[in-house]
Amino acid sequence: MANKDSKLYLNVPFAEKDSAKALGARWFPAMKKWYVPHELDLNLFIKWWPDDLRAAYEATAGKEMPKTEKPERKPRQPRPPRVKLDYPPLKNDRSTPEIDLPWD
Repeated sequence: MANKDSKLYLNVPFAEKDSAKALGARWFPAMKKWYVPHELDLNLFIKWWPDDLRAAYEATAGKEMPKTEKPERKPRQPRPPRVKLDYPPLKNDRSTPEIDLPWD
């Protein structure tokens, strides 16, 4: 999976920089290259992709791309049943005189 900070650097000639910028490409001054931010569709910029990446993409264009499988989820464990008490809760306010409390 691609990292949020990963970028695809493009080979944009100076004469086409305005076209790339209009599509959403950004300039990275440290490398002096245009790049595609991660949220944009890479296919919009295919004409400026690096040659090796474009050749690999075109070689697989007629083939179905392998699908990544999601990890199998473990089934959820059922909760244990609630315990039902057969006796009333003990109270210390003498509202249940029929129960002999040990501290009485």
